[in-house]
Amino acid sequence: GIVQKLLQKLGLQHGMTISISKSKLFQDGVIYKSRNQKIAEIGLLRNSLLRKNGIKQEVFYAELNWDIIIQIYKDQKIKHKAVSKFPSVRRDLALLMGKEVSFSEIKNIAFRTEKHLLKEVKLFDVYKDAKLLDGKKSYALSFTFRDENKTLVDKVVDTSILKIFKSLEQHLNVELRDGVL
Repeated sequence: GIVQKLLQKLGLQHGMTISISKSKLFQDGVIYKSRNQKIAEIGLLRNSLLRKNGIKQEVFYAELNWDIIIQIYKDQKIKHKAVSKFPSVRRDLALLMGKEVSFSEIKNIAFRTEKHLLKEVKLFDVYKDAKLLDGKKSYALSFTFRDENKTLVDKVVDTSILKIFKSLEQHLNVELRDGVL
């Protein structure tokens, strides 16, 4: 996942192919190629190799061909955007939900609900405990809002976070953990 994210951030995911690695290093592995050149090979190292080196746990290994990555990256068109003059505003929510609810579902609903001001949704804590009702978990989430044209006021942000919560409540049956919004 880390290697994929790195290649994506570099803009190399378009036209990239992924195939199974047949390397003697890997128990399971994949090769990333771009323009028919190997840019990365990653995978789970073979147990025999680990035992030979006295390692008793699984090891994931990534080998990146930086010479080729840099060559391909040089051809990428760089998009940039000026840093906003206006500050971001963050709101946190602690939500109680069913164990089957995923963070990606929450994130997708949040961005569908607030298309203009919501810039980021992060999960910063997962709480599962016997004290919670069976089949429940709690997520602590942060929501970052920003308007590119003006400074946000609390009333606007509060309206947005309430709208997001109501949408999550309706679609995923979530509730506030501490009962305060």
